Amino acid sequence: MAAREKIADVLERVARRLNDAHPGQPLRGAELAEMVSAECGCPRHSVIVSDHCYNRTNDGIPSNNDPMFEHVGAERSGLYLFPGRGANYNGPQWHYPKGGVPRVVGHWIKGKFHQGEG
Repeated sequence: MAAREKIADVLERVARRLNDAHPGQPLRGAELAEMVSAECGCPRHSVIVSDHCYNRTNDGIPSNNDPMFEHVGAERSGLYLFPGRGANYNGPQWHYPKGGVPRVVGHWIKGKFHQGEG
């Protein structure tokens, strides 16, 4: 299993435990990263929760980013809801280009991503 896949699997497991303990409450990205790092032995900086969001992306995120979170709050709040992988998610996906203006690049409709601003 590739390192990225292993981290994503541990991230999902940790998020599920936290979400089960505090249903409906936003999870802190820093806490998730710390717990994943401790559990899988990977460097903390390699756990990037925002790379696994339904509603945000940037130029460094691969198209197969395996979304499982929804970023909530202000742009840099570091807070996430956990609908999980394969969720029946609905909402826009925002692109946050480095130094640029955020824009909608697609929409999730019933768990399927549709490219474009439509």
